[in-house]
Amino acid sequence: MTNDRDLSDKKSELTAWPISLLFCQLSLSIFFSFGMAIFSSLGNAQDDSSTKPAPPSPPFVGVLSGDYVFTKAFTYKQQQEDPNETKEQKDVQAFLTSRFPTLKEVDSKETGNVREDKQVFTSGLSQEIWRVDLFRLTVYSNSPDSISVTTFLPGQSQDPPDFPELTWVNRSLFQDVETLQGKPCYVYKSGDQTAWIDKSTRLPVFFDSKAMQVTYTYKTPDEPLQLPDKLAKKLQAAQRP
Repeated sequence: MTNDRDLSDKKSELTAWPISLLFCQLSLSIFFSFGMAIFSSLGNAQDDSSTKPAPPSPPFVGVLSGDYVFTKAFTYKQQQEDPNETKEQKDVQAFLTSRFPTLKEVDSKETGNVREDKQVFTSGLSQEIWRVDLFRLTVYSNSPDSISVTTFLPGQSQDPPDFPELTWVNRSLFQDVETLQGKPCYVYKSGDQTAWIDKSTRLPVFFDSKAMQVTYTYKTPDEPLQLPDKLAKKLQAAQRP
């Protein structure tokens, strides 16, 4: 004879079965979904690695060589004024701007052992730096008759780099290969800075940042570079023992 307790136990067992089956189904469903997600992410990673070009080998940014005409044109982006900036901070910024003028363009030309670098500033002033062997001659547009002559000492002196805005470029920051101005370029990115480097020459084509843009152009000189007479006389005087 079946008592009420036995009937209650059997009823509990029958009720537990569907719950157990439901739990198993949910577990299998979650496991299957998790597995598919991992498989899909691995597949996407493999797709990305197979489509993204391999990082280039050094040098990541080349150097100018031989005879050339090279221009850097700077474009500055409008910066929003900081409402919290104090008068003292504005005065400091104005002082720094006056002491360190902002470049508008750099024109460089080299033939043989003579190189001319003309730096044009947004203020309208400019300066010329001539390199002849181990001598450096500097003249300013607002004082054209005052010529500074210094001697370059290998191992002790150092000419300024042609691309100081690109010192951050390295293998780990390589992004992709893109065509810019009709040239296949390696693209590097760090924060708000992006550089496009010519794939064949490794010379920069374009630089973009939050503050400015730089466009680089290269040409072949039409004729040999000649030192102006007044600079040639100054150089001759400096070369006398």
